[in-house]
Amino acid sequence: MDGSPEVVADLLEIDFIEICRVIHNYSFDIFAHRVNKRTHKLSDIRGYIEQDRTKFLPEHRSTLMVFLQQVDIIIDVVAMAQATKQLPAISIRIASKCLFVLDGT
Repeated sequence: MDGSPEVVADLLEIDFIEICRVIHNYSFDIFAHRVNKRTHKLSDIRGYIEQDRTKFLPEHRSTLMVFLQQVDIIIDVVAMAQATKQLPAISIRIASKCLFVLDGT
């Protein structure tokens, strides 16, 4: 096995995704409940952010809107997984990439 940083990083990412998938699948009902609990308020929150020009600078508003788009992706993934109660590995990978983008890493 090649010990290059890229190979090691790829293997760690694969292991991380699998660990997250197993955890989410084990506790899917709890995870889905938490995701769906406030879904109906998401459009209200988005509206408040867009309308309030005094509390958010344009770059903060932009960051919040990107975050809310990624929340929409998570909601859609959970909705698609409701029947099987299993999150596909690709969904975990997309979610983890969204978190890294928000974090700036």
